Amino acid sequence: MNSESRKEVSADLNIMNGQVVTEHGVLGASISVKNGKIWAIGERSSLPRAKDELDVHRNFILPGVIDTHVHIEGMGCSEREDFSTGSKAAASGGVTTYLEMPQSIPPVTTITAFEKKLQLMKANSFVDFGLYAGVGSTNLDVIDDFVKQGAIAFKTFMMVPASSEKDSQGFNVTDDGSLIELFKQVGKTRLVLNIHAENDGIIKYLIKKLKREGVKGPRAHTLSRPPIAEVEAVSRAIMLARGTGARIHIVHISSKEAIELVRQAKLSGQQVTTEVCPHHLLMTAEDFNRIGILGKYDPPLRSAGDLEACWNAINDGTISSVVSDHAPYTREEKGIDLENIFDIASGAPGIETLLPVMLTQVNSERITLEKLVEVTSVNPAKLFGIYPRKGAIEIGSDADFVIVDLQRAGEIREENLYTKQRMSVFNGWKIKGMPIATIVRGEIVMNEGEIVGERGYGRFICRDEKVGHE
Repeated sequence: MNSESRKEVSADLNIMNGQVVTEHGVLGASISVKNGKIWAIGERSSLPRAKDELDVHRNFILPGVIDTHVHIEGMGCSEREDFSTGSKAAASGGVTTYLEMPQSIPPVTTITAFEKKLQLMKANSFVDFGLYAGVGSTNLDVIDDFVKQGAIAFKTFMMVPASSEKDSQGFNVTDDGSLIELFKQVGKTRLVLNIHAENDGIIKYLIKKLKREGVKGPRAHTLSRPPIAEVEAVSRAIMLARGTGARIHIVHISSKEAIELVRQAKLSGQQVTTEVCPHHLLMTAEDFNRIGILGKYDPPLRSAGDLEACWNAINDGTISSVVSDHAPYTREEKGIDLENIFDIASGAPGIETLLPVMLTQVNSERITLEKLVEVTSVNPAKLFGIYPRKGAIEIGSDADFVIVDLQRAGEIREENLYTKQRMSVFNGWKIKGMPIATIVRGEIVMNEGEIVGERGYGRFICRDEKVGHE
């Protein structure tokens, strides 16, 4: 672009004096945005004029975080979270796109529920979003309809949710025959099938046994879901998916043996990927008593050896992405009595703290900034078929960024969170590295911790015609 054309053409926004981070390295550059897209990248003097400018003062410009495991729920569960508060939390944490799981009341297992939940998301979300469809042995006949509606991917449980879990009914498989058929049907769509892989029989047997023996508290939850429950289910999922064409993604992996199964499957060429959550990277079962009720997750917090295996798998590429598994519950649902651990809901808010706690690990040299971009932006976008529209800082990509001050120190405090349930397993943690601005399609939606975007600005994101590959 010559000097004459620069005088004639105006961009919408110029982001000046940044350090642009991709999975390949860091480049000192400025970025020009027009019509929500990245229009130019280069030296400040080379950019076209713009209506607005944002000087980021040599801070880092990362592609916006894509959190692919989120349970805002909203529909029928707004006392837990709604799409306004949940997407504000996303923006606060540097998340520019989230993928919403099918849990809600009713669950997203029908086209009617899909459409109803989608309308709530469109009306209230501050950042972009995709929506999963829940599929199980009873609704295989609507898989193609979900694809036509724009489902970003599918989700199923390899276990039967308790009858009290009304938001999770209808998208599980009850036998291996149904699982193979599900793999075949989803495989035809070329969408990803997300699998919660734990062995139902092992868990239910152990819960009954522990109750009978009077074993209570956090230890009981950990013992009721041992690594073998995950390992067996992951092994079975990989084995049954082989040859069906299904692209399976094991959600929130937590044990070293299960990770090794994924590693070997990937090396053999099978289309299998997996993800990990910050709580499985930074906490062990020994922390459960200290954390209290918020420390109950499925799968549970594991051993120090499992934790190290997760970090190694991130750095060697076995684990593709780091996600929050954001799952807010009311304080009543989380309970106050650790002695009744089996009656307490599993999960906790996490979308808002995902990036800050991981940036702290960059400063601790457990992960590089480039690898962090890879597992929080690039790989998620490729896996779910939205790359390079999302997850990339390239000409023509959506102008989704999070501006990061890697030297800014702070403390995670529950009262400062935007999630409706102001609770966090990381409450009180000292952090170093914070998102200071979140930009979605060229619009600043968070600046210095304040939400400045508009409710309903978020856009529904469907996969591209050709699904990307990791």
